[in-house]
Amino acid sequence: MPSSQADRQERDVRRLEKFLRRSEIALAGSIAQMRDEAFQLELKWERHADGHIDGPRLEFPSVPLVELKACIVDSRVFFLTSEDCYLPSVVSALRAQSTREHAQALEPLKEYVNQFVRDGRLHGALVYSGRIESDNGVGPGRLLGSDQVAMDYINGVALHEDEERLARLENVESSTLEHTVLMQLALLLKAVRTVRTQLIVSIAGGHVLATIPNAPGAESLDEDVLDSLPSLRAKLDGEANEAETDS
Repeated sequence: MPSSQADRQERDVRRLEKFLRRSEIALAGSIAQMRDEAFQLELKWERHADGHIDGPRLEFPSVPLVELKACIVDSRVFFLTSEDCYLPSVVSALRAQSTREHAQALEPLKEYVNQFVRDGRLHGALVYSGRIESDNGVGPGRLLGSDQVAMDYINGVALHEDEERLARLENVESSTLEHTVLMQLALLLKAVRTVRTQLIVSIAGGHVLATIPNAPGAESLDEDVLDSLPSLRAKLDGEANEAETDS
């Protein structure tokens, strides 16, 4: 193998091994465990003893601020271009170390990830502020999306203090700000879980040509993932039967 290819393989293997380690940590957090619950909104009315009804009011899922900031610290490695675990780079490394046919089959994964992470920031706004005035901080005729709100909070409040970003956040209701960040982080972690799952499936299926140290086996996958992959399920069942026979 030429030295340039060997160097590329070494970098890719290091990147994939690190991603498996860091994604396991991030996906064990409380926000990742919320899954779809992080996106749920609920309208509530309150009936008083005299028959009067207040509402409706909109309620959001919430987590303690310390958990939100901890999630930001654990998750920033997936959207910063300088990090080994930058999600588009992880997908590129997986494709580069896969068979040609498998690399081509992973093109939709690349497109999926690019919907949510690219250019060193979060993308994929779920909601917009509704304000299009020229002073909303993003320019005339443009809506302030939840992806921009999340990046402003991360870089303007949680990790740094940036006056320009703080000015944009003044256009966001304080009651919805933290939930907006929560939703965008949950969306990022959903993409992280998808990439991690595909990486494990690709390794277990023999599609990755390089050896990835400390890679978890297919048995670590969720049952619903295995049920959607009959060939991998059959392989695991076959290995289990062989182990029972040998014992």
